[in-house]
Amino acid sequence: MTVTTTARDVSASVLRGELQRLIEALDRRMPRPERIDEVRIAREAAELRERAVRLIREMEGDTPPGR
Repeated sequence: MTVTTTARDVSASVLRGELQRLIEALDRRMPRPERIDEVRIAREAAELRERAVRLIREMEGDTPPGR
């Protein structure tokens, strides 16, 4: 294993951790119906969560990139 490989593995591990924290934060999000744009905000949060899940799966080799 080279230093480059180790740095890449650490970076991937850090990114996975950050994505997981993002998912957890989005899961804790409570709707705020008093907001005018709540429907849009909720939809975008759900899309962001799905993108984060997809990226983690791609990083772990569970799905091909872009799926």
